[in-house]
Amino acid sequence: MVTCKDLLNLNIFKYIKLIAGKNGIYKTVTWTYICETIEFSKWVNGGELIFITGMGMDLDERSMKKFLLECGEKDISGVVILTNSEYIKEIPTSCIELANNLNLPLFNMAWDIKLIDATKEISNYIIERSFIENKEKELLKELLFSYSLDKERIYKLCKSCKFKTKDLYFAAVFNIEDIDKNHIEYIIDYVKVKLRNINIKFLLDIFENNIICIINNILDKEFKIKQVLNEINNNLNECNASILSIGRSYSNIFDIKISYEECINILDYYRYQEYDDQIIDYDKIGFYKLLFYIKDIDQLKLYRNEAIGKLLEYDKDKNSNMLKTLKVYLYNDCNLIKTSNKLFIHRNTLIYRINKIKNILDINLDSALSKNELINAIMIDDYIRYLENK
Repeated sequence: MVTCKDLLNLNIFKYIKLIAGKNGIYKTVTWTYICETIEFSKWVNGGELIFITGMGMDLDERSMKKFLLECGEKDISGVVILTNSEYIKEIPTSCIELANNLNLPLFNMAWDIKLIDATKEISNYIIERSFIENKEKELLKELLFSYSLDKERIYKLCKSCKFKTKDLYFAAVFNIEDIDKNHIEYIIDYVKVKLRNINIKFLLDIFENNIICIINNILDKEFKIKQVLNEINNNLNECNASILSIGRSYSNIFDIKISYEECINILDYYRYQEYDDQIIDYDKIGFYKLLFYIKDIDQLKLYRNEAIGKLLEYDKDKNSNMLKTLKVYLYNDCNLIKTSNKLFIHRNTLIYRINKIKNILDINLDSALSKNELINAIMIDDYIRYLENK
């Protein structure tokens, strides 16, 4: 998909100036249309970039405003007005203000620029981008969703998309709740433009509620790339609940599926735990990285039971929740005030529970090693419950 923002990089746009509607700059441009009549709506489908010369249209300020209003209603991507001394001398201020209110990109083009040159360059660019983006979608699907990698096909697709097979890549997923189907193309175009602005190679597509990106990780740009991803996610959260998950980098594009699975696994786990994080970077999740790669669940259960098994049995027999008390206590650095506030209990009640837990587990909670083992065991217990409920 091509947006008005993309078109600004074309040579012809050295002579076409954006004068209004910059908030609609991410609108998708499907094709160009040279408009020769004020009654144009039945000739367009929406998404067109309309050029008007004013020839034979008898445009005054009132009719031009009506024309722009109809462009907004028909979801036109933008309007290019050619000005000269004979037909449209200048674009009225009221039309500029209206275009801003409509978020309709409004451009001014000098009369002496050949219209055929402008439409030809734009149309060729749309065709070229459409071809490349189709190949990029094929490549993304082949890398992430094929049961067995067809390396020969991937090599060909990488060549078409100008992607190196041996380079650093990572996956990023924007998981968006209640995504508005009417705005999905706008959202995708916005993400693409933000990533293109930092001059990186990427693949992007949407599946269900996930916008999936495969990003070429340039080491000296890694901080900037993740900063832009965070900025995109923050903007998405202004309208939708969005969580950004970032997988680890791999030095071969054939391993990118591992990075994608890391994104999906940690997203699923964080949603299960009802964590309120909006951004999850797999490189920064610490102990959980080990858990996701351990396949022997019996060994995890053994470690958990050795550390907190007696407390689990006590909770089961007494229908209590001492484990939760211990978890909140440890996660708040063993601070009595913070813990009692979190649990909505009196400080003395908390002290009684902590002493009870010490006796049940026969453990010294002043020992850093003991606290670390207990935290690991609690995290393992959370992970086992997650697996059992999948």
